[in-house]
Amino acid sequence: MYWRFSAILVGTTLFLLALCLISTVWMQATPFRPCLVDGLFTVSVPLLGIIFIVNLAFIFDRRCRIIHAMVLVVIIASRVGILALLSIEPAELRWFRKSGYLEYDRIVQKILLRRSYLGLTNRSLETIVGRAHVFGQTNADGAILVSFTSEGNCGRDGYVYYTGKELIQSADNTNLFYFAEMPQNYYLHITNNWYR
Repeated sequence: MYWRFSAILVGTTLFLLALCLISTVWMQATPFRPCLVDGLFTVSVPLLGIIFIVNLAFIFDRRCRIIHAMVLVVIIASRVGILALLSIEPAELRWFRKSGYLEYDRIVQKILLRRSYLGLTNRSLETIVGRAHVFGQTNADGAILVSFTSEGNCGRDGYVYYTGKELIQSADNTNLFYFAEMPQNYYLHITNNWYR
C-alpha cells in the first residue's frame, strides 16, 4: 500500500510537471493561445508547490528516500526553467512590437477621422472600425483613450492607445503606469502611445 501511494505521488508529480512545462512553453511561444493553456498553468503551479511538500515528507522514509529526492531535484530544476522562460518577453508583446501595432494603428486612424463620435464616456466603436471589443472615449483634457480588449479576454488584457498625460508612472517599475482614479489597474508601456 505504501509503495503504491509513493508511485502514485511520483506519477502525479511528473504529470503536473509536464502540464506546467508544456503550458509555460506554449504561453511564451505563441501570441494567441486557447484560454485552457492559461488555466493549466494557473492550476499546475500551486499544485506543484503542494506536491513538493508531500515529496519532501517522503524523503524521511528510507524505503523511498532516493526516488523522492530525485523527484524534488526535478521539481526544483523545472521551476528554475519555468522562471527563466517567464523572464522572456511574452510572445503577445513580441508580436505586437514587431507587426501587431500596425494593424491596431490603422484602426486608431479610422477612429481619429471620426473623433466627434467619441464622448466623455466609454462606448463601443464596433460600427466605426468593423471589429468587436473596441471601446473609446475622449477625456476632459481632449486626450483619446481607445481600448482593445482581448476577444473572450481569457484573463489576458488587450491593448490601450492613449494620447493624454494623465497616466502616472509607478514608483516601483518605470514601465508601468496607472490612472489616478484607477490606481489598481496598471498599464505596461509598449511603444509610443501604446499600453497593455
